[in-house]
Amino acid sequence: MEQSDFLTLHATPSPDNHHILNAAAFSKMKPSAIVVNTGRGSLIDYTALRAALANGQIAGAALDVFDQEPPKTDDPLFSLPNVLCTPHVVAMNDRVEDRLLSGVY
Repeated sequence: MEQSDFLTLHATPSPDNHHILNAAAFSKMKPSAIVVNTGRGSLIDYTALRAALANGQIAGAALDVFDQEPPKTDDPLFSLPNVLCTPHVVAMNDRVEDRLLSGVY
């Protein structure tokens, strides 16, 4: 984690990985690191993430899932210039839709 430029999360939630990214984890990351979460909101302590982003402890975040869904419209994450947010749609594309319709999922 200390050497990573990007840290991506794709895990399903469990008691073992709840808030796996927390203040202690962010303190070990490079200031140029970017966090990407397409897994579940519970993987990140979003209070610690907001602080790490606001104080420059990490460079940025790309988030498709949140600790509260839907997120509040006044969430401070939305006003940070180093955050990209999508509305929990990262898996929705033509291939996934075709598989859903064909009953593969």
